[in-house]
Amino acid sequence: MGKDVPLDLVGDPLRLGQVLTNLVSNAIKFTSSGEVIVSVKLVKGSGEKSRIRFAVKDSGIGISSSDLAKLFNPFSQADGSITRKYGGTGLGLSISNKLVQLMGGEMHVESEPGRGSIFSFELEFERHRTDSAAEHLSFTGLEGTRVLVADDNFTSRAILKEVLESLRFDVTLAESGEEAVDLVQKTAEPFKVVLLDWRMPGLDGLACARHIRQLDLPVRPTILIITAYGREEVLGEIPSEIIDGVLLKPVARSLLLNTILDALPEYSSRPEQESRIIQIDTAQLRQELADTSVLVVEDNKINRQIAKELLEGVGVRVTLAGDGLEALALVENYDFDLIFMDIQMPRMDGLEACRRIRQLQHKKQPPVVAMTAHALAGDRETSLRAGMNDHITKPIDPDELYAALANWIKRNHAPEGPDGIASSAEMELPQPDDAGDDADQPYSSRYADAPLLDFESGLKRIKGNRKLYNGLLREFADEFATYPQTIRQYIGQDMPDEARRVNHALRGVAGNIGAKRLYNISIEISDCLKEQLLECAPLVTELGSSMLMTLREIEHYLETLEAEHAPESGHVSSEGLAEQVEKLRALLKVHDTRALESVEGLKSVLQGSQPDIYDDLVRALNKFDFKAALKLLDRIHLQTEENGMVQ
Repeated sequence: MGKDVPLDLVGDPLRLGQVLTNLVSNAIKFTSSGEVIVSVKLVKGSGEKSRIRFAVKDSGIGISSSDLAKLFNPFSQADGSITRKYGGTGLGLSISNKLVQLMGGEMHVESEPGRGSIFSFELEFERHRTDSAAEHLSFTGLEGTRVLVADDNFTSRAILKEVLESLRFDVTLAESGEEAVDLVQKTAEPFKVVLLDWRMPGLDGLACARHIRQLDLPVRPTILIITAYGREEVLGEIPSEIIDGVLLKPVARSLLLNTILDALPEYSSRPEQESRIIQIDTAQLRQELADTSVLVVEDNKINRQIAKELLEGVGVRVTLAGDGLEALALVENYDFDLIFMDIQMPRMDGLEACRRIRQLQHKKQPPVVAMTAHALAGDRETSLRAGMNDHITKPIDPDELYAALANWIKRNHAPEGPDGIASSAEMELPQPDDAGDDADQPYSSRYADAPLLDFESGLKRIKGNRKLYNGLLREFADEFATYPQTIRQYIGQDMPDEARRVNHALRGVAGNIGAKRLYNISIEISDCLKEQLLECAPLVTELGSSMLMTLREIEHYLETLEAEHAPESGHVSSEGLAEQVEKLRALLKVHDTRALESVEGLKSVLQGSQPDIYDDLVRALNKFDFKAALKLLDRIHLQTEENGMVQ
């Protein structure tokens, strides 16, 4: 990626990732030797907007001019022989081209048989101006640090140089191990970090590292080996006293920075929360987490959905469990790279589930990260004693979730016990808004200034996905409206554990959707329930009043949205709707990506009469799940026959 490419771009990471993944997969398939290069460059930047060029270049078999003309047709075959060596491009290029067009770009191809291909496109992005881009992936005090990179491959050297310079390092390149040793010996200003390719002709990375360690240098450099081979294979050959770390090609930007930080003595002892990157680069994270499997254990449907959407947004394969028993059964039968575990759940809570998982000696032991509204230091220590490795708080913060994900996947091992376990952040209980010096005021006046529904906060937690947010608000109104009454009943029946469980669930979801007033009151109820139950009654009364006001706010918000998107015409006949449905059905049966445009014809009708089906249909098409979309069309057709006329 070019060092001038801004990191604060606003776009569609899911679709962009799908396009690049498909192009890279095709390039690898058609390249038996050589290299595949993905480049991202700034074409034009105008302050508020930036135009970016994406390109995937390979050194493979190439494409003839006659095949280029039909390349983006569904099921086109660049290799048309009966016994095809490479297979076809299937729907991949057709879908990729269509997605690029939907994002406002156009796919271009340059190719010549025997000389490889370049697939490229340009897209324009708005910029989300917060902090400077350089601050997102840099670390105070490292600017100007001298780094030596030795690699016999020109492309690898160029990419590493570009990435390191974008992180403000001072980079010197060497084409061989011999040149690297010579530069280390003769330089007037010593190198602080040395990156060595493992497999180089002549003096390879390991031999080069041994030579450098034998030199009488004023500063002992940090030496990292970079390899395209397996990490375990490298570690099996290289003594730990020779090198300070291993990186796998292709090297992701954020992982490169974190590995250097972890290896440098002056930064390796820093507090864990200070070592985190300020903002997670989700595009890079997707690259790092390819084929990663994560289990999310959470009893609340809304919290499960938010976690699932956020994790799938960076390419993670997500499995869901509703309680500790389900999680235990899944871990016994499948391997996971990481587990996010709620604490308070029915049947079996997260602490007990983690203890039992740690007793499965025959199974791979994944890191377990507590994901809970509990945030006191004592709660964190309880989680760690149960065998958990880390602790993040609810409501779910996307950057905190991604930081924990990247951190523990990168470590790629589960510690044997709680000793030496690092936490992802300081566990401090979020304080209720406006409590402070007014703690002795009546509850109604104390929380009057806290917003009933902070839409910006709710949207931020799900990365601005408005359709998902609207669906979560509807689910919250349906599921949680009676929770204050339930808490009151449990208090009256002297059942504190049940009252705490219900309040815990409400607190987490209220925080996630931005229901600030409910969230603040539930925090105080949580503290109150640890002491005298009967003293909690006024708080629960305030919770009930705030719930009613919040539900009215949600209803008003959703009604306003529906009015803004109401169809221009008053009525649509069932015959007209059926015709549109059948048109979409025909496209889905042949996996034609024009279905993404065709579904827009149903928007004005279905959002008013069948909004849930429409939202599910759009979600299925965004994932190219044509089978699920066809099943949803059957539901629309049946309801049309019953109603006869659609409002």
